[in-house]
Amino acid sequence: MFALIRYVIIVEERKINIFRAYTIGGILLFPVFYYAFVTIMADKVTYINDEICVYKIRGTSNHIQHVKILLYTISFTLPLLAFSCSLLIIVKLKRKSKECTFKHEIKKQKQVCVTIAISSICPLIFELPFLYFFVLSHSAKQFSFIGYRITFLLNFLSYSLSLMISLLFLKDMRQMFFNDFGWKEYTPINSI
Repeated sequence: MFALIRYVIIVEERKINIFRAYTIGGILLFPVFYYAFVTIMADKVTYINDEICVYKIRGTSNHIQHVKILLYTISFTLPLLAFSCSLLIIVKLKRKSKECTFKHEIKKQKQVCVTIAISSICPLIFELPFLYFFVLSHSAKQFSFIGYRITFLLNFLSYSLSLMISLLFLKDMRQMFFNDFGWKEYTPINSI
């Protein structure tokens, strides 16, 4: 969401209602919360077997499957969207840096976008084997428990790496986020 809003402001050069944009982002995630709530409130208990253990989940297998599909889809598409938007922003900032005198601000925003791009590509690299083992193995039972543990570990490491990279430029990202809502003074890219 952060990268998408930066893309609209910097690349498309449009003024948007930031509060509305974040609200729309929350609404897009509503199906996940809805299916999760329905699954929790269901009377039926579903047993999901794999090579490690048996999961006793309160809910119908249909709802559980929908939740899994939604979660995996979001966990894959959001980093991809953030990565794509970040690359487009970096290209735009490179062009702007040749025309303006506020090169320090341009450099700062470029660093943040590079950080977003790197931190969003990390989960994507490890998400593919994670999806392959976890989604297919529940239905096909093709893989051993080692596959689960390796892919879970890789996924955990990728998100940890992503978080550490993001923390490097947390201050600049926070300043930009506050500026979106007008809470803190920060030089907007359109005024440069």
